[in-house]
Order: sequence, then C-alpha cells, then structure tokens
Amino acid sequence: IPKNNFIGSPEWIFTLDGTWYARFNPKGKPVFINADGVGTKTEFYERLGKPEGALNDFLAMNLDDAIKLGATAQVVSGVAETRGALDMQRLRDHAQRLSVRLGISIILEHEEVGHRVNSFRSQFAHPFTYNLSGAVVSTIDKTYLQHPLQPKAGEHLVAIRGKSNPRSNGITDKRKIMQQLFGEDWHMTPEGKVFLEYLAEPSTILYDIFQCLIHEGLATSV
Repeated sequence: IPKNNFIGSPEWIFTLDGTWYARFNPKGKPVFINADGVGTKTEFYERLGKPEGALNDFLAMNLDDAIKLGATAQVVSGVAETRGALDMQRLRDHAQRLSVRLGISIILEHEEVGHRVNSFRSQFAHPFTYNLSGAVVSTIDKTYLQHPLQPKAGEHLVAIRGKSNPRSNGITDKRKIMQQLFGEDWHMTPEGKVFLEYLAEPSTILYDIFQCLIHEGLATSV
C-alpha cells in the first residue's frame, strides 16, 4: 500500500470495522513471516485460571523462530479463539506489557468459536477454554538471506540456563502423564498442584537475548 494512502490512519496500530491493523516501514528490507501457536499447553493455564501465560508461549514460539534466521520482528499478530468467560482485556493488558518490554507491536484479535474449541472434562466448574495462535511479521537483512546463520567449526557452544519451564512442545504426553498419575482432575490434588506450578510456567522469551548476541556479532547462530 502506498505510504501516503494507508487507510487514512497516521497511527501505528489502529482498528477499522472491528479489525486490528498494525503498520510499519520496512525501510527497503525484505519482509518475512513465520507462524505458530501455543497448542494444548493452554490447558494448564485453564486449570490454573491464568490465561495470560499463554501469550509468553505464543511469543516465544514465534519470535525465537524469527531470530534464528536473523529476522527483526516488527509486528506480532495473534488470534485468541475462545469459549466461555475468558477476560480478553486481561490478555490484551498482558500483551501491552510484553509489547513495551520487547519493543514490538502486538495486536490480538478475538473470536468466540463456541464448541469448535473444547476444554478438558471436569467435575468442577470451568469458566473458559481457548486456543492462541498467529504470526510474526519481520524484516530481514539480505545478508542473512544470502548467508544464513549457521555454526562453524572451531566455535564454542554456549547454553543459557534460566527458570525451568516447558515450552509448547511435547505437551500432549505431559497431559497424559498427569491424568494417568492423578486422575482427570489432577490439578485439584495436592501432588497435581505441585506439578501444575511447573507445567503452567510460561516460556522464557529468548528473542531479545538472541537478537543482541547475533546483531552484536557475538553469536553466529542460536
């Protein structure tokens, strides 16, 4: 879209007919898009009653994939598909905090999808269930396209250790194990509550750390 005719809005983030938009200037660089979702890790946040944690997982899955290629994120666009009484303002407030911290525009659409999304069955009252997925739109230097980031012989391998948390991988097996050990309502048992504290720990977003290491020339790949 011509820069002087961008739907008549001077704002970086705005709504039009109920849909959120974000704009940015790529400054002549190629634009790259990758997409992913949180998957079934949302069940742990549902059991805990803290849906905003999935936003960290969503950003970690998408942003970390972008920076592995050397891309600089400009906008993250997510869609929350919900059923029940999920407080979207709670999600958007957390998204705003993460946006400020990371310096990246984040827009979050909401779709009430009814029975298209299913919760875990429980004998206890359960107010909501949801999916969270979307994409990150980045710019990428042509140098990284022509010479992709990759490790080289003779380099050192460095591991970064932080607070233990499960990323949005292998969640199906973790869910099955909890049910096998402690029953369907495992999160209500004393032992299950201990495991839930770990399982519902949001992913560490490594994008900003990796971006610094790569762009400062301290790391050749992550």
